[in-house]
Amino acid sequence: MTATGVPAEHPRNAYRLARLIRDACISAASAHFENARVDGLCCEGAWEAAVGAMRAVDVEQIINQWEDIGE
Repeated sequence: MTATGVPAEHPRNAYRLARLIRDACISAASAHFENARVDGLCCEGAWEAAVGAMRAVDVEQIINQWEDIGE
């Protein structure tokens, strides 16, 4: 049960958590792609950097923060 009284397994909460994770992945990928291009990598290399950034997103940390704010 969350602070709002909605069970944590409620689909709306899963949707909110999924959006947080998606946004973190997009943010990491965008930043790493841009930095890689500035550093002179080709598009393929920059894409690989972006994918690596998405893989490195700390999903457990996002979940813990989400639980701490009572979503």
